[in-house]
Amino acid sequence: MNDLRALIAEEATRPVPETAAVCTSFLRDRFGSSTAGILFYGAGLRQPITADTLLDFYVVVDDPRVALRSVFAGIAAMVLPPNVYMIEVPTPAGLQRAKVAVISRAGFVRGMVAFSSHLWGRFAQPVTLAYTRDSGAR
Repeated sequence: MNDLRALIAEEATRPVPETAAVCTSFLRDRFGSSTAGILFYGAGLRQPITADTLLDFYVVVDDPRVALRSVFAGIAAMVLPPNVYMIEVPTPAGLQRAKVAVISRAGFVRGMVAFSSHLWGRFAQPVTLAYTRDSGAR
């Protein structure tokens, strides 16, 4: 088990490509102080990012009602996580499309412990921590 933890820790600290870093900053601004962490995964880690690459992010938040600025959307994110959005982020290379899933910290932990396919299916591929607010969120 220690080898697996070491592998996960190594993968989680892999640097993100510049375009993904720009998107991460955009997401931090959009979801505000409730953002505990942002996971970057998928095609953007497996191949060079082009204008056609759809980037994939999971934004883990303390309170979806605060992060989404909507009681209704926040409650929906807590009852049936995650809320998924398609966004376009202005980058130096032009607009970059990204699929963004927003989930509460509690929902994320619950899904990882209970083997929820919507989470495990995403994270059975390359993933890295694009942002963590602090060591507790990490």
